[in-house]
Amino acid sequence: MRFTYDEAVDAMAVELAPGAKSKRTRRIARDVNIDLDARGRLISVEVLNASEHYDARALAAMDSPERLLTLTEAAEESGLAAATLRKQIHNGRLYGIKRGRDWMVAEHTLWSYLETRDPRGRRAPTEKSRGRGAARSS
Repeated sequence: MRFTYDEAVDAMAVELAPGAKSKRTRRIARDVNIDLDARGRLISVEVLNASEHYDARALAAMDSPERLLTLTEAAEESGLAAATLRKQIHNGRLYGIKRGRDWMVAEHTLWSYLETRDPRGRRAPTEKSRGRGAARSS
């Protein structure tokens, strides 16, 4: 069982079977939805406008639904250097959150960035650029 709270949309979720695929969502009250799997079993409960129903301190203590990665963890996950990821954050190509001294990226944001990234990468150095400044022999 997993409790999460997303402050951006003011929604609390209780996942009874984390990772289970939802087949159908039913509204059972004004701010309460339930998710059922393919066999009709309850897998999660979502409470909208959660701050109207629960204490703010209790909601703040819950996990965020998104998994945040440090740049070191994101580098291991993506195969890119942490410095490259930091540069992409500063260039506005990757969304990051500053927590103290560390930059954090949401796992789903990292994967979205990687999927839209140009697969060509840097061009290989040409013969002309490699020979700059070197004396030519004839």
